Amino acid sequence: MIFDNIRSIRQYEGLGSNFQKAVQFLEALDLSRISQGDFEIDGRKVYAFANWITLKKPEEVLYEAHRKYADIQLVLQNSEVIYTAQTPDLTMTGEFDEQKDIGFYSDGKHSTRLTLFPGDFAVFFPEDAHKPCCLAEDPSSFKLVVKVRLE
Repeated sequence: MIFDNIRSIRQYEGLGSNFQKAVQFLEALDLSRISQGDFEIDGRKVYAFANWITLKKPEEVLYEAHRKYADIQLVLQNSEVIYTAQTPDLTMTGEFDEQKDIGFYSDGKHSTRLTLFPGDFAVFFPEDAHKPCCLAEDPSSFKLVVKVRLE
């Protein structure tokens, strides 16, 4: 898991060619002008979507994890809390959806709370289960999620 600010995004280009494409996409954006919607960057290898999210109490949200993609979750407006835990330490609540590349998990014994403010981002890899969209200071958050296919 990586937790940083968009000012430092360039240092993550070396994580692979798909991360390089994601970083170049993020550097080229005017973050103050992003509107809701989908962004194709490189087909299904690297793509993004921006949405207003209604935030929930942590107990109303399940952890999620992916196997084929890493998530770059970047808060654009307001703030959001995301909890993270090691995927192997959690119990899956159902079957992993291979088509959507997502599995949901119940809370475990250990977690880390991240509070993201505008410009902050977190990168979650398959071993990093994450519980996004949790209440912070505001009832909603505008965020961009970049999906990066792992090589």
